[in-house]
Amino acid sequence: MNILFISSEYPPETGFGGIATYTRLMAQALSGRGHRVEVISLSREKAPSESRDGRVAVHRVLPEPFPLPTHPRLYYFRALCYRTVFNSLVRLSFAKAVLKKCEELGADDGFDIIEAPECGAEAFYLKPERARLAIRLHTPWQLAAKLDRIDEPWTDVLFTGFLERRTARAAHGISSPTLALKAVLEKRWKLKNVVCYPNPMDVENMHPKSGPGNYIIYTGRVEYRKGVHVLIRAYAEARRSGLEMPLLLMGAPFGALKGGRDYGSVIEEMIRELELSGRVEWIRHGTREEVLQRLSGAAAAVYPSLWENFPYSCLEAMASAVPVIASNIGGYREIIEEGGSGLFFTPPDHLQLADRLKVLLNDKGLALRLGQGGRKRVAEEYACGKIAEKAENFYRGLLNG
Repeated sequence: MNILFISSEYPPETGFGGIATYTRLMAQALSGRGHRVEVISLSREKAPSESRDGRVAVHRVLPEPFPLPTHPRLYYFRALCYRTVFNSLVRLSFAKAVLKKCEELGADDGFDIIEAPECGAEAFYLKPERARLAIRLHTPWQLAAKLDRIDEPWTDVLFTGFLERRTARAAHGISSPTLALKAVLEKRWKLKNVVCYPNPMDVENMHPKSGPGNYIIYTGRVEYRKGVHVLIRAYAEARRSGLEMPLLLMGAPFGALKGGRDYGSVIEEMIRELELSGRVEWIRHGTREEVLQRLSGAAAAVYPSLWENFPYSCLEAMASAVPVIASNIGGYREIIEEGGSGLFFTPPDHLQLADRLKVLLNDKGLALRLGQGGRKRVAEEYACGKIAEKAENFYRGLLNG
């Protein structure tokens, strides 16, 4: 098959977020199985570029001008749009660039499958007739912005949600990595026939940690819906009960809360007020390789999200044989087997999380069993080759439908 992925996120230039990680791993896995795979992504430089990531061709594009009328008499209309739907315009400017590049590549005739994320409506302008458009659910921005309490005009969030929903409903097929997100969007967006299969994980590149570890770790963006504030409270409670092990946060701060407060500043303030400054280390910017290296020295990894779809940060910890504690919500309940490959707590109950931490860190046998169980589960359920085969079956269903 000839497969084109659309994703503004693609490493290394545009980061290692969940969509970026998924797109790269899936693109590499499918190309390794003999398919021709190309990617259209965003350029952070001053010019578009063409490159290769192994056998995958990567086309980086610059955003197009905002899709607004340019007549001088419409100045106040443009000003209103900048004020009320600016971020939606940013997303549409990338979507316009995607359309232009697809036309340049002859994508409708040259590819069998075009896949894009629902988040940000990056395929909004695409209306392929021969190629099949597949939308992969990750977590729509409209939902993420609400969960993160983002300080963004409600008009902007609503308009982005409209664009995302319209793009998904116009696709030839939709897939989701979790039943949890599938259920949410089937209800909210009235989606039908959503196919569910997990995201891939390159477990063969994850080396299991050696030794018991000497710190607790959190990896991932530091944002409200990830529940880092719950972790800080739980860690402070565990410290009061005698826990000596330090806490390491690895991830960039993200999001301004309602009222303009930066979430990263909220976390910094909590660390100071709870007198944890000497016990909590925060590495704000690190490569994926640095994250994996730090995981190798961790005694436990904690993921206290208030909502989650399919968190790569948790999978990376499990694949590194680090015992994990996670929220019993969303996709975590599908990834982790309680007592076999991790432990659960109910967010935002920081006292329960503190208890889980103490149980895990005081029982080396349990920690070892959970770490080994987590790595085994990722290897058996989420290996790249196995998931790429599921994606192929989904794509063939679209082509034969």
